[in-house]
Amino acid sequence: MKSVASPNDTVCFISLSAYGYFVPESGIASGGAQRQLYLLSQELQSEFDVHFIVGDYGQPRTTIRDRVTLHRSYRPDSTSSIAGQVGKFGKLAAAMHRVGADVYILRGDPKKAVITSLVARGLGAAWVFNIANDSNVDSQTGTPSSTVWWLYRKVLREADACIAQTEYQQHQLEKQFGVSSTVVPNGYVGGCKPVPAEEREHFLWIGRIDGRQKRPMTYLDIAEAVPEVPFRMIGTPDANMELYTQVEHRAAELDNVEFLGRVPPTEVEQHYRRAIALVNTSAFEGFPNTFLEAWRCGTPVVSLDVDPNRYLPQGQSDGFADGDIERLVEEVRTFARQPDLVRKVGERSRRQFSEYFQIDEVAELYAGVLKQVLN
Repeated sequence: MKSVASPNDTVCFISLSAYGYFVPESGIASGGAQRQLYLLSQELQSEFDVHFIVGDYGQPRTTIRDRVTLHRSYRPDSTSSIAGQVGKFGKLAAAMHRVGADVYILRGDPKKAVITSLVARGLGAAWVFNIANDSNVDSQTGTPSSTVWWLYRKVLREADACIAQTEYQQHQLEKQFGVSSTVVPNGYVGGCKPVPAEEREHFLWIGRIDGRQKRPMTYLDIAEAVPEVPFRMIGTPDANMELYTQVEHRAAELDNVEFLGRVPPTEVEQHYRRAIALVNTSAFEGFPNTFLEAWRCGTPVVSLDVDPNRYLPQGQSDGFADGDIERLVEEVRTFARQPDLVRKVGERSRRQFSEYFQIDEVAELYAGVLKQVLN
């Protein structure tokens, strides 16, 4: 982005587990949404004074990492009592008050959207909501209570701006909520050097071990159906450690599956580079960072329910099973047998990544939305 000598406006992202990307040695598990905000924070520094409200992981109340000021709020856990929830939101509000930002940005989480919007209004600050995945705009995939959903609808209508990741989300915001939005896709850094298709070794799955959205067991079903092909799995624990253990045990029973568990972000690229294709088994997504991470390395995406062609302006062509698991198994077999197909689809996807999804260009679009709010 274009350099500015002394950014004046303060923007504050609210993302508790993003702390794991700023402080990787903490071992805090963070997902794709948090990775996206971290990448944006590095690009937006030339335009704004960037702050983050993060979780309480035992760090000082205020720290600076990668030239971003981090403010401690509450410790994320599974506390569900009313008193516990009130205490958390009180600490979140206190952190927002300490920051004193000109604009607060929240990505996803309808319940937190209601709270942070009200606090931002009380502080006289602007509030921007950034869609995290399709469940934020589709009541059929979201699970908030009717009361929370009603309040969520209200605060979105009153937001200073809404940012959608895709045209589908933009359409759903208008249809479900009567809210206009700006489409800003996810972005990623370039620079990955692809491995030739003939030298690629395995299929790859990366994500949270989450049964409702990511469905890792479905990936293992596919691996079991194609025993002659190597499969690799990288997964971070979700709240359900029992499922993580089940996945770990089942993967160990399959001779063609290598389960690596959590892998540091700095080491993930090598697994994409050597993958025949990334396999996505999610029931729904927003704009998957894993797709971008694969495409930047010239790695095709094969997917059960989330169409990769939906994100690429020129399409990826092959690889979408349209909800049919048997068809996905056949897609895997086809890519495993045809290096020329891997090369063709991978090069097409990588070219579009370079043209549309470089993080510096995406950050320019994001900054444009924030500037409109602040002006």
